[in-house]
Amino acid sequence: MMNSKGSLFLDLLPTELLVGILERLPYEDLLSCKAVCRRLYTLVKECTSLQYTAQLAITGMEDNPRNTLSKSDKLIRLKDYRRIWDNLAAEDATFYKQHVPIRDGPAWELTGGVLSQNVGSRAIEFKQLPSRLRGIEEKTWKVEFGFDIRDFTADPGQDLLVVVQAMRKKECRVRFLSMSTGQRHREARHETVSFERRTISRPSTHEIRVNGPYVGVLVKEIHTAAGWCHLSVWDWRTAEEVYSVTHRYWSFCFFQDCFLLLAEFTPPEVQSQGSLVVVDLANTDAPPRRLDLLPCLAGATSIYNMELLCEPGSRWAPPSGQNPPFHVSREDRLIVLLVHVTDDRLAEDYALTFSMLASKLASYVDKSSAEKVNIPWCDWGTDTCRATESAFFWEGIWPCCVYGTKHVVQEDNHVVIYDFNPHAIREQLLPGPSPNGNVEVVTLRSQLEEQLFEGDIITTLPFRKIKTNLAISEIDSVMLSEDTIVIVEDEREKFRIASL
Repeated sequence: MMNSKGSLFLDLLPTELLVGILERLPYEDLLSCKAVCRRLYTLVKECTSLQYTAQLAITGMEDNPRNTLSKSDKLIRLKDYRRIWDNLAAEDATFYKQHVPIRDGPAWELTGGVLSQNVGSRAIEFKQLPSRLRGIEEKTWKVEFGFDIRDFTADPGQDLLVVVQAMRKKECRVRFLSMSTGQRHREARHETVSFERRTISRPSTHEIRVNGPYVGVLVKEIHTAAGWCHLSVWDWRTAEEVYSVTHRYWSFCFFQDCFLLLAEFTPPEVQSQGSLVVVDLANTDAPPRRLDLLPCLAGATSIYNMELLCEPGSRWAPPSGQNPPFHVSREDRLIVLLVHVTDDRLAEDYALTFSMLASKLASYVDKSSAEKVNIPWCDWGTDTCRATESAFFWEGIWPCCVYGTKHVVQEDNHVVIYDFNPHAIREQLLPGPSPNGNVEVVTLRSQLEEQLFEGDIITTLPFRKIKTNLAISEIDSVMLSEDTIVIVEDEREKFRIASL
C-alpha cells in the first residue's frame, strides 16, 4: 500500500512491530518478503531472530520455546550444528566416539537419541547418547521385567516403552510401560492389550511404531506363500483399538498425524505391482487410498519383501527432562521404502530404494478426489520420489537408518547421508561462496538401470549427498539419530558410536 507521499506503507511501521510480524512467517514466506523491498530484504538478512528462523528451516530443525537461551546463542549453536553435519568428510571432523557391546538379546534399536537393547530376554538397557551442542548428557539405565520379551520399541519423548511379550500360545500381548521404571505407564489406563495370531507353528516378525497417542503393531508370518499379516493400532492411553486389519500389508508407518501408510505385499505367484495404501485413522470407514507403487513388473520379476521407514513420528517431541535449544522439525518427514525384487529367469535379486517426502505425498492424496481411490504411478511417482538401486540387503532386522529428512547408507566402504530437506537444497543452489566439495546437490532426473518393470522408472526428487570420513565394512549396517551415527559391527559384537 502507498501513502500520500508515494513511499511504502511498510516504512511507517516500527522495526520491532515489523520483526514481530515476520517472525511468525514460515521460511518460504520470509524468502518472498526479501524480494518486496530493500527494508524487508535488510531485515530478513540481518535480524538475528529472522536469521534463526531461516537457519532452523535449512537445518531441518524446530525451536524449543522452553529453552531460555537467547536467539543469538541459539543461532550460534545451530550454525555449528549445521557446519558439523555438512563437513563430516573433513580430515579434522571430530566426533565423541565410543564402543558399546551388543548384548545377548533378541532386539535392539535407536530411537530419539536413545540406543536400546535387550539384556537377555527379561531386561532392556537404555543408553541416552550425548550432544554437546544441544546440551544433552549421556545416561545409561536398565529395567527388568517378570516376563520374556519378544520385541519392543521406545518413544523417549513420552517415556513410553511398547513391549511385545513372548507367549507360547496364539495370543499376541502388547504392554504399555514406562522407559524409566519398566512399570505400567502412568498415562496408560490399561497396561496390556492383545489380539490372536493365526497360528504358533510358523515363525513371525513384528513391526512396532509410535506416533503420539497411536501405537501400531504388525505381525508377519515369514516363509509362507500366503503371507499372513495382521495390523492393530491402539490409542495407548485408553487401550482403544482404532484400526485392525488382516491383509498382505508387510510394512507400515504413521504418515502425518492421523494417517497410516502401508506397503501392500504381493506374493510371488501373483503377477502384480506393489502399492502404498493410505488409511485415515480419524475416518476408518472411508475407503483407503491406493497409490500404485510401480508400473507393472516385467516378465518373471516379482516383489518379495518391502519395508517402510519414517522416524520420528510427526507428533514427536523431546523428553520433558531434556531442554535442547532446538530439535528435529515436525514440518516434514522423509519416507523411505525398501523393496526387494527378484528376477526368476536370471535368479538375481535387486534392492531398490524409493525416497519421498511426506509433504509431497500428502499433497497428491489431498488433491485427488475422494472417488479416486486408486492413484496410478504416473500421477504421483515421478515428481514425488527418488528411486535408486542399493547394494545393501537387509535381513529382517529393523534398520534405524532414517531420521527427519536424512537417510544414512553405506557406499564404497564409507558412511554417506542423503538429505532431502528442500530448504537446504534451495539454499545451497543460491549464488554465493564456493560450495562445500563434500556435499553434492542432485537435481537431475534419474532412471533405474535394471529393466525390472514394463515401464521406465524415472524420478526427480532433489537431494543432497553428504560424504563422511567414517569407514564401514560391507557386512556392517548403520543407524542415524538427531546427533549420532551408529555403526553396527555384528561380527565384532559392538556398536561404534559417533556423536556430534
